[in-house]
Amino acid sequence: MTDQHRLRKLYLGTFVVSALLVLCLADWFGRELVPRNCVSDVASGGDCPKEHLLLNSLDLERLGVAGLKQGKYALAQRCFEKLIFQLERKPGCTPQQLVVAVGNLGKAFQGQGENSKAIPMFKRALDLQERAYGIESSELILCLSSIAYSNQELSQFDEAEKYRKRCLLISRNSYGRESPQFTGALSDLGVLYYMANRTEQSIAVFSEVLRLDEKIAGNKSLDFCRDLCNLAESFRYQGKLSKAEPLFCRALLTLDKLGFSDHSTAAFISNNLGLLYVSQGKYQLAESLYKRSLSTRLRLYGAKNPYVGLTLSNYSVLLRKANRIEEAAKLETRALATYPFDKSKLLYE
Repeated sequence: MTDQHRLRKLYLGTFVVSALLVLCLADWFGRELVPRNCVSDVASGGDCPKEHLLLNSLDLERLGVAGLKQGKYALAQRCFEKLIFQLERKPGCTPQQLVVAVGNLGKAFQGQGENSKAIPMFKRALDLQERAYGIESSELILCLSSIAYSNQELSQFDEAEKYRKRCLLISRNSYGRESPQFTGALSDLGVLYYMANRTEQSIAVFSEVLRLDEKIAGNKSLDFCRDLCNLAESFRYQGKLSKAEPLFCRALLTLDKLGFSDHSTAAFISNNLGLLYVSQGKYQLAESLYKRSLSTRLRLYGAKNPYVGLTLSNYSVLLRKANRIEEAAKLETRALATYPFDKSKLLYE
């Protein structure tokens, strides 16, 4: 849930590399939470067909989806805008076709950090779905969650909370409290509270999520480890390090035993546990964890990914504290390539 806010809404538009700024921002950019619907561990790449050659709806949709998957959000935006224009004038167009196209346009705006433009798209899709399925249908959950996410990115936490709670209610009524759908929605609410600096509430929510995780799948599942990390991070952010450390260590050890040592969640935990050790002056332990997190993230995401930039920034702060200035400067330069952070890479897809 975190990755830093899950990188909490700040991505400094332009990041000035200087020792003072890096030190001032260290704790801010260090914050992370692991999202339940974590970004796929798949590298983007591949060429898209020539956009100007596409005339029919199916080709526009395919190119738009490819653009979303490859992080080519401006391309995806153009495709879905053209597709919506065609669908609105197409006899026999179904509401579901429009829902998908409008929702994907919202995702394209999110990917470019234009959440104020994304929200109207998701609300339009939601309105279409409510008319087609009713206001309590599980079909609404994705749109509701997408609206909440964009509200969170705009620091509109009260508005986001309304949509998160509606997701929670629908998930409970549709799937029951002891279901992955409900625990996922509850975990999302915990992320919101963390982002809003309401950590007492995030701790209460993640504690309940963990209780349900154990009932559903036991205490050795990937979801359990993610939520354990999120609870630990909430304690860490409060400065309750004696409570946070054993939870981080337990989650990391469990992932290692499950064969997930190189999983993105293990990288999250390594990064956050490293932050904890830095605050305790345990630089050697922190450095080994940052190296582990960085290695995994480079392999999963590539050198220009914001998660990589996050770990590089945290690592550089450690090096400055250890008076290893030359090494720190090199990492800061590498981190620059990932700024400003692409928010869409940090939360949900």
